[in-house]
Amino acid sequence: MKTPSIARLTLIVTAIVGVATLQAVGVVYLLTSAEISAERSARHQLAAQQLAQQVAAKLRFQQQTLAQLAQTDEVKGAVVDENRQRREQLADQFQRFLPHAWKLRLVSVKYRSTTPDARPPIGYADLDLMNYSASHGEAPAAVVGENGTPQARILLVEPVFATNSERVVGHLLLALHFSLISELVDQLALDGSYMQLQQPRLNGEPLVLAAVGQQSLAATMAYTARVKGSEWQVAYWPAQGDDSLALLFAGLAVFIVLVAGISLLLFGQRFKKLISADLATLVTIVRDAKVGELKRTYRSMAAESVGTIHTVHHELSDSQLRPSKPKLAPGSPSRAAANTPDIDLGSD
Repeated sequence: MKTPSIARLTLIVTAIVGVATLQAVGVVYLLTSAEISAERSARHQLAAQQLAQQVAAKLRFQQQTLAQLAQTDEVKGAVVDENRQRREQLADQFQRFLPHAWKLRLVSVKYRSTTPDARPPIGYADLDLMNYSASHGEAPAAVVGENGTPQARILLVEPVFATNSERVVGHLLLALHFSLISELVDQLALDGSYMQLQQPRLNGEPLVLAAVGQQSLAATMAYTARVKGSEWQVAYWPAQGDDSLALLFAGLAVFIVLVAGISLLLFGQRFKKLISADLATLVTIVRDAKVGELKRTYRSMAAESVGTIHTVHHELSDSQLRPSKPKLAPGSPSRAAANTPDIDLGSD
């Protein structure tokens, strides 16, 4: 079997060390990136929740103002009064306390009709909110009605209770201009990210009410957070992060492999020189043995050669100390054995 050269052994060892190093760095990278990814996801989810809170805070002012108006005696008396003109006058009077209001209405709990010709109209979405208000005795979540049309609006309903009673006797029906949605979103601080204000639907994709930021990011996973007090949610796509961690580990892996390779190459060259010197020592031992000038000791350079040099030196030393048989000169008679009888070869 052919013995591999030192250079080949060095190459093999370098490859093994390189692969092992890459695997180790890969494992560390996976563990580290998983931890960083979890931390980053938590941070992005928190950012989505903070955006949702900002939208909810701006909407909450309208809801709180509407709730305060519903508790006044004027409103409670007007909703049970059959005087429609009085209700409209009172609604117009209170509407100025509500920025972005399109129309404020005081509606009796018995109201069940749609008014498609009114501006803004009272549609089925409005009736659904009033039904919820009457049956639950609390304000329903804000929704957007007739999105994508000129009649698009934000709908808020607040129940009006009878004096000293928990019985719902009417509603404050507020339609806010849809432009408030864009103003809410445009005022949010986004740094290279993308956000949509959505209204989920029972079937299909959520209805996008407004969007701001880098739309190209929407191809990735979104972080969502519910907007309190409404049927809306914030969908948040963070800015693309850099690959500094991957580059760092890749550079580290290349550096370790290079250091290991250079170290092994230098070691291989040094080891090759030591073995070459020990081979020359073996040749010297053989030559010295031939001329009978074998020394007592010979220096070995590599620890791997000590046993070989010692064995060769020992064997050649024994061969010089062992007595050798004398050689006969050519043509000389052989020595007769001591116990061989003399034989007379004379004639009779």
